[in-house]
Amino acid sequence: MVRFDPHRHERLEAHILRTLSSLIKEEVKDPRLSEVTLIRVQLSRDYSVAKIDFAIRGDQEAEEAALAALEKASGFLRGRLAEFVNLRRIPELRWRIDKNISHMMRISQLIEGGEPTVPPTDYDQFEDPYGLLTRGTSVQKGEESRKTGPAEGEPNRAGEPSENSPSGKDSSPD
Repeated sequence: MVRFDPHRHERLEAHILRTLSSLIKEEVKDPRLSEVTLIRVQLSRDYSVAKIDFAIRGDQEAEEAALAALEKASGFLRGRLAEFVNLRRIPELRWRIDKNISHMMRISQLIEGGEPTVPPTDYDQFEDPYGLLTRGTSVQKGEESRKTGPAEGEPNRAGEPSENSPSGKDSSPD
């Protein structure tokens, strides 16, 4: 019986990821896969199954279309993978949509204060103790939440008193 080598396992996962990425980019002609990014490959211990996580920019409809295209191209990709990977048996390819990327994009857009471009999918199932996943923001549009210049009495960058200085002096020369 052959011992399990974790370093070989990791190298093989990385090699499969690189190979599949280049095959999808260069040889698969399906337009639904033009924006697909492969994230990670997880091989089973016996190398019989490869679970591939991918992300795509767009809504849930684009994700489902990409998943269908990847499943359709699996036979072709598995055959081409056999030419690049030295294994007795080429693993079965199972595709999974990675929701973490779209989730992170949506949170960063909410933090920046803009309306998210990534539509909400199944975020209602997560707890949201800090209110990051809610649609509205606490700052109303059209209102400024902070001053753009120096505060009253504070010097500006040149070290001169600001226009809002409490002394009432006009800092501009006549």
